[in-house]
Amino acid sequence: MQQRVIGAGTRRALAQTIAKIAPAGPVLVMGGSNSYPARALADVLDELPHRPALLLSSGALPDTQSLRQCWEQISDLPGCIVAVGGGRIMDLAKLLSTGLRNVDDLLDRVKDGAPPPRKLPLIALPTTAGSGSESTPFAVLYDHARKYSLDHPSQLPDAAIVDCDLMRSAPQRVRAASGLDALCQGIEALLSRKATAQSNALALRAIKQAKGALLASLADDRKAAAEMAQAANLAGRAIATTRTTVPHALSYSLTQEYGVAHGHAVALSMGAYLRHFGNALRRDTHLKPWTASYGGVLEMLDCSAPDEIPATWATFLAQTGLEPDLTSLHLPSSARLVAAQAVNPDRLRNSPLSLDTATLADLFA
Repeated sequence: MQQRVIGAGTRRALAQTIAKIAPAGPVLVMGGSNSYPARALADVLDELPHRPALLLSSGALPDTQSLRQCWEQISDLPGCIVAVGGGRIMDLAKLLSTGLRNVDDLLDRVKDGAPPPRKLPLIALPTTAGSGSESTPFAVLYDHARKYSLDHPSQLPDAAIVDCDLMRSAPQRVRAASGLDALCQGIEALLSRKATAQSNALALRAIKQAKGALLASLADDRKAAAEMAQAANLAGRAIATTRTTVPHALSYSLTQEYGVAHGHAVALSMGAYLRHFGNALRRDTHLKPWTASYGGVLEMLDCSAPDEIPATWATFLAQTGLEPDLTSLHLPSSARLVAAQAVNPDRLRNSPLSLDTATLADLFA
């Protein structure tokens, strides 16, 4: 079971956590090289009694090239990896924790759906309140612009230290996109074929906290930032059970082809997806098991009917400072169809709602 410490200032528990999980061997602290993760990284390093080895990684995606560059900086295997960063750093740290230096071999095993187990203890300290990757068994690896997903229990870090103070130096657009990712994950978990009573409880808490705290957290309210940090972790734990669905499936090409931040890309189709889900719920008897869950989403979005959701959702996105649609982002009209044609069918199957390509493209209208 993962050890979790959540709350403002909890980075101070790092030294004690290392001593408990990996008392022997050198510590490797890994982070990003951008300015705001670097500030969070400095705060983390200040908590350690001895200066650890430091690995900095730059880039947009967790790809095979980045992974090889990381291994070039590691001479001997550490006794423990401490990952400080967003989703990309978490993904790379999970891959490094397998201890497998041969990246081609690792990629082959990922393609075969048989990733090697983690060899090195891993402690995760997120610098964004978004995917909750610090508490999920997922990682992704890109190779020549193609995405490969890892989904294995061994990818779950041994410990997650979720300190909102490490997240507050991120630019507002980064915090907005990350917060929307957390909110969308909560909604997708709730409306998933794989939903359970436990995942629903986590998802409902995540949605309520994220919807209530996101805007205030963007205004640098520390209490709201702490709520968002916890909401992201709750959503990550819910999605670890259910996996993502349609809005996530539609998001990846928007990020890869057009550079739209991940959480922002997910949110762009969510309003229309929820309207479509709600209207289908009235017609299709097979959707009845999700009636209560959908009602919970309606209530937390302050909507009384499915047709109210797109406008309410677009207003909320605009309040975060992010563009609410593809037109505002100045993306070509073809982007809708590109996204719809690039979806991962496994993600689509996680939703109880069956949508064809044309309908998927229309979710961006």
